[in-house]
Amino acid sequence: MTVTPSNSRTLGLDPSTGGMSPPRLFFALLRQRFTGTLELDQPGSWDASGSGKRVVWFRGGMPVYTDWASEPDRLGELLLARGTIDAAMHERALRALASGNGLLGEILLGLGAIDASQRSEALRSQCMSKLVHLFALRGGEVQVRALEHDKGQNDELSPVNVLGLIFRGVVTHYDQARIQAEMGAALTGDLVATPALARYQRQFG
Repeated sequence: MTVTPSNSRTLGLDPSTGGMSPPRLFFALLRQRFTGTLELDQPGSWDASGSGKRVVWFRGGMPVYTDWASEPDRLGELLLARGTIDAAMHERALRALASGNGLLGEILLGLGAIDASQRSEALRSQCMSKLVHLFALRGGEVQVRALEHDKGQNDELSPVNVLGLIFRGVVTHYDQARIQAEMGAALTGDLVATPALARYQRQFG
């Protein structure tokens, strides 16, 4: 799959009808060093305008941000679960957020509760956690659009490790039957490993 600048492609997510499954899609965009957006509908999720359209922003083949809606993956809850902030600071930041004093990460940074590197790492972890949910999708369409944007460029956003994302997404949402259906005969055929295998094995298990 190739998407050229100022161009877009619409792809199905059902491999049984010629579509491209989430793992293959993310890996293809990584290989292409894709910069642009991936747009799709989030099942069962609607914003104030009545749309369930969500976007993933990529830079150099790696996701840097998504507006996928997921209550458990809110930044404050993530930092609280890690022990980076305590419950009192969390409540204080949420009150400031409700008053329109900026984004939660900005507020916590301004309060001295976290530093810039902690915010960046938390945003990357949040992005990965949200994107894992995409691997549950077995149908629908996604629009891949190559374009320049400002996300992940001179800001607090850092890239998500795509191979780690694929590993986590498959472990979370795939069973043997789904793997068999998507890989077909390749699952039991001969494989040739590159020298990178040892490095990937150490990193991902």
